[in-house]
Amino acid sequence: MLTGSSLIIAHNRPLTRPWPNPWSHPLPTFTYSRDTQIITVKLYIDPIPSATWPRSDSEWKNKEFAIAARCRKGSRIPRFDDIKTWAPDHSKFSKRWTSRAGHCDEPGAQNNLGIEERASVSGRGEEERIQWVLESA
Repeated sequence: MLTGSSLIIAHNRPLTRPWPNPWSHPLPTFTYSRDTQIITVKLYIDPIPSATWPRSDSEWKNKEFAIAARCRKGSRIPRFDDIKTWAPDHSKFSKRWTSRAGHCDEPGAQNNLGIEERASVSGRGEEERIQWVLESA
């Protein structure tokens, strides 16, 4: 699941209406290129839950995103209250949401890992933030 620019490991949730929504939706697709060493992300819904969700398609759809280290924007893991509008039986899910809810990382922070629009990354130092060398364990 993507929340703002933060990545959260998630699974498909039970279908809730209207569908898709910030709680229940198709998960993004992650693709790694050995040639460029970049992990790209294909989004299928507006990734930012908000009171005005969904935003205009031009703000996110058909753009290429990449996983980036030290994101230029700060990131925050949403609290359950941010997405409860779309969750079924609020009391059941609020207890299992995430212990990291509300956690924030400042822009450029070492631990700030998320996604950025690939077209906005330019220059050698910038390109290094989205290149990843995957090693077998």
